[in-house]
Amino acid sequence: IENTPGYITNWYKQEEQRRKAEEYHRIMEDKPNWYKYHEQRRKAAEQRRKAKEEEQHRKAEEQRRKVEEEQHRKAEEQRRKKWKW
Repeated sequence: IENTPGYITNWYKQEEQRRKAEEYHRIMEDKPNWYKYHEQRRKAAEQRRKAKEEEQHRKAEEQRRKVEEEQHRKAEEQRRKKWKW
């Protein structure tokens, strides 16, 4: 039985499958750490991006407020000058 061509072919196929499975498991053993590492990196990048956006938003808001205050002050001065005369 063991010398029949079908048996030998099947044995080779099984060996190949076993080897592939071993390789897969070896790779998958490292996978969780790899995934965690990249997930961590992604989250850190996301946080940095959010912080940057918030900073830009805050600066823009501050700038807008300054401009508004300046305009208001100028308008107030104009009004005062107008009423002086």
